[in-house]
Amino acid sequence: MNDMRTFPWRYNWARQHQTSRSNPHKARSTFTNGLTTAGRCCSRTPLILRQLFSHPADFTPVCTTELGAFAKRKNEFTKRGAKLVGVSVDPLSSHHDWAGDIEQTQGTALNYPLLADEDQVVAKLYGMIHPKADPKLTVRTVFIIDSDKKIRLTLTYPPSTGRNVDEILRVLDSLQLTDKHKVATPVDWQNGDDVIISPSLSNDDARQHFPEGWNTKTPYLRVVRQPEQ
Repeated sequence: MNDMRTFPWRYNWARQHQTSRSNPHKARSTFTNGLTTAGRCCSRTPLILRQLFSHPADFTPVCTTELGAFAKRKNEFTKRGAKLVGVSVDPLSSHHDWAGDIEQTQGTALNYPLLADEDQVVAKLYGMIHPKADPKLTVRTVFIIDSDKKIRLTLTYPPSTGRNVDEILRVLDSLQLTDKHKVATPVDWQNGDDVIISPSLSNDDARQHFPEGWNTKTPYLRVVRQPEQ
């Protein structure tokens, strides 16, 4: 099912990805119980973010907890207009068996696509195979891909460290806020906290966007109340 001849679009995807770090095609799911092979989706939906995350292999302990955690909090991603996609280099039959373990140990079933990237096409074009690590295993990586097919975030974790779902949601909030308004989010920012006026805005332009004013720490650090979403 995962034959390169079945998905010729992935050749073009790889070429564009290598030069621009863009994601010219999106993973689509025709799946049962969250399990799928890679497919193509040509539709474009504004402001939708895809969160793609890789796992070293099926039946690994840290990954089992992660997939369960993302499944439990899928509604929080959906509320933000984001779609979850997992990828592992094991075959679809292995995913089916692993899904049972995830549901049993984590108390929730998989409810989003988990790509069976057995031929490692997705893993290789996204740089998920470390050259000095096991060539059969992907590193633990998160990508946030926007509706313009651009990779907006890459996070790579060591094999022994599970991902932080709260941090990924925080970045989604920041990306959606800063795409809409001329602001940036400071260190440890949480939704609702003060933000920073973009350095690209002059004071005159900033007054048009923030008529209530701001707190000038330095000429380049202007703190303002978070705009309404």
